[in-house]
Amino acid sequence: MKCKSIGVLVMALTVFFTNSVLAAGNPFADVPADHWAYEAVNNLVADGVLTGYEDMTFKGQKEITRQEMAMMVARAMVAENNVEVSSRDKQAIVQLAVEFSDELNSLGLRVNRLEQQADLITWQGKVEYTYKQARGDLLVGRDSSNAMLLRLEPAASLSANWQVRARLEAASELSRDETGTVNLKRLYAQGDYASWQMKLGKLPLYTNEEGLLWDGQYSGGQASFGGGWKRQQGAVLTLLGGRLSPQELPSSLGLVSDEAADLFGVNLDGTKKKGTAGVGAYRLKSDSWNKAYFAGENTATIWSLHGAYRFTDRLCLSGAYGENTKANSQDTAWQTELVYGRYQPEAQGSWQLYSAYRQLGEAVAAAGTGDALHYGQKGWEVGAKYAPWKNVGLILKYGDGEEIDSHQGVKQYFARVECFF
Repeated sequence: MKCKSIGVLVMALTVFFTNSVLAAGNPFADVPADHWAYEAVNNLVADGVLTGYEDMTFKGQKEITRQEMAMMVARAMVAENNVEVSSRDKQAIVQLAVEFSDELNSLGLRVNRLEQQADLITWQGKVEYTYKQARGDLLVGRDSSNAMLLRLEPAASLSANWQVRARLEAASELSRDETGTVNLKRLYAQGDYASWQMKLGKLPLYTNEEGLLWDGQYSGGQASFGGGWKRQQGAVLTLLGGRLSPQELPSSLGLVSDEAADLFGVNLDGTKKKGTAGVGAYRLKSDSWNKAYFAGENTATIWSLHGAYRFTDRLCLSGAYGENTKANSQDTAWQTELVYGRYQPEAQGSWQLYSAYRQLGEAVAAAGTGDALHYGQKGWEVGAKYAPWKNVGLILKYGDGEEIDSHQGVKQYFARVECFF
């Protein structure tokens, strides 16, 4: 019955987004207001790379032509030679130039210099301090931590469409005066084209449920097809496969092996007007994982739904649901979140408030993004994000809930300072 329902929903989503996909295939189609290039150009303006923005504004929700967008990209390429540009902005300009290379060529501005930058390595990253404190009926006193994290993300261009990306991290617990060890978390090749994207290597694992299931990495490959690899418009089909290490799951789950599990998955999602919706299905299998995720046949089969609706540029309501059909307990997870505001660390003064309810069954959401509530818990969560200075962010979260099985109360306080470069 569940498979039949999923099939009906997939068919409905496919029909719903078909018209937009056809439009996205037209190289002379208008650029929609939610195109990723809008945000990229806005960031260049906020960073002072582009000036005179009001003369060619597209801050409204109207669509513009690709030729008009190419004019903005051309101005950014010229401005790059006249002002100091960060590595993040340089990378954005390269990506914009690749996306609109045909239009730039038609304007007489060649992008051959991108080939000269093939060996250029750009760096970006962050430093963050995180304080957590947990209180609960089962805890004696307070369980707290003070953690520092250094994250470095280099990217090297191989050609106009391909680049190699990596992530290195060093974490330390200040209360124990630890010295962090640098670990290579990700290393993968990425190819970006007009209507598809490919990733190969040790790559991000963050599926369309927006962090409900996973927020980590795995080894393998991923391919996305459809209305743009950043969900620009229409439907996007994503296929993924590879190996998932047990280190990506909490040790408290009781996995008894260091061997990685086979992971296969598919996402179908997309955006039309103010709405986003999608489905997902995943299969994990390991002969040696016999705890938590795997209750029968050493296999986990998880399916999911998610959706969001943006009422205004600042107000958005979203939700996601997942179920592990092989698990015997805590086999479902779901969350709903209301967000007001738009937090962008690169924009000084930007802020965001949110309120959420989460039920995070550990057989489904064990590797999710949760900070104020985590796997095996359910309850309310509220939070705020604020950028007092450019590239500096403050985050506060509070979770009030209970353990799903024991119903013992739990409270979690979370505070973070993050600095981007």
